[in-house]
Amino acid sequence: MHFQVNGSPNDVMDAYKTALEGKGWSVTTIVTSGGGGGGGGATYTGTNGDAYGVFDGGGFNTTTYIDVCTWPSKPSNPNCSRGDR
Repeated sequence: MHFQVNGSPNDVMDAYKTALEGKGWSVTTIVTSGGGGGGGGATYTGTNGDAYGVFDGGGFNTTTYIDVCTWPSKPSNPNCSRGDR
């Protein structure tokens, strides 16, 4: 699934991580980036029981794009790339 959120990338991804944790996900931050002029983003992986997810978001200024991939268990190649759409 992928979607667009109105908000700065760092704020949106911080809120997304907090929401996941509030729903019982154990979240690990893989990469965070802060770009100049309001750009940035983050990639998280998480587990909730056996379920595994990759949550990738980034953007610029007040636009953030998030890609979410979840599986019932961790796959051998948990790739959730924006280029795979």
